[in-house]
Amino acid sequence: MYPIELCLTFDLHNSKYVEYLAVDALYCHGILWMSQAYFDWAKGNGYSYIQLLHANKTLAMIQQRLNDCELATSDATVSAVVGLVMVSALMGEKDSTKKHMVGLYTMVELRGGITAFTENSHLQVKICRFVSDTTPVLK
Repeated sequence: MYPIELCLTFDLHNSKYVEYLAVDALYCHGILWMSQAYFDWAKGNGYSYIQLLHANKTLAMIQQRLNDCELATSDATVSAVVGLVMVSALMGEKDSTKKHMVGLYTMVELRGGITAFTENSHLQVKICRFVSDTTPVLK
């Protein structure tokens, strides 16, 4: 799924994702939503109250960020949208996945394209991976 170099050189203490979890409520709720969605899906339980709670908080925070030019395309916001794509694809929600992919594409374009993420190679790989993994959904 990822280039082996990224897996072997992962440094937990210098990871942007650990930093996002510690200081970014949007990213934290997004991760909690993804985690709960996965466990609910694996158990065949559909949508739990906890999943819906984190989903609502994540979506509300993204809406707020989209109104702020600086935060709208930040790495943490883009990471949260990548999470939305993953959750909606996991849940089989093709329409939602497509909408989130269009939003992700727009965010990447507003940042100046995929090369604007070279300082965060993990995020760059996730964006590229999801674009290729979800291409059939977009058609």
